[in-house]
Amino acid sequence: MSFEGYYQCMCKNGHYWTEELQYSYAEDELKDCRCYKCNEEVHWWNLVDTTNGLFDEEVNQIDGHIYTKINNITKCKHCNSALEIIFYIPQNEGHLR
Repeated sequence: MSFEGYYQCMCKNGHYWTEELQYSYAEDELKDCRCYKCNEEVHWWNLVDTTNGLFDEEVNQIDGHIYTKINNITKCKHCNSALEIIFYIPQNEGHLR
């Protein structure tokens, strides 16, 4: 039986990224993960299990994905595209380090 999924990750500065599972769903996989923007360690994480799909027959989400909220967006002065997105770090969901 195989396991499929990924980690949702955030550093203490609110940068969000995902990490694919390398071996199994062991939290020590995240010990060497760093933020791609500021090189900080993972401060918050959540395991998303996609083994049995994302939704059930009644369209209830079953994978454990947590929808994060945007705190701030820094935009380019010239073209108005997003340069940096900062998220609120969930306090009552997932895992805090």
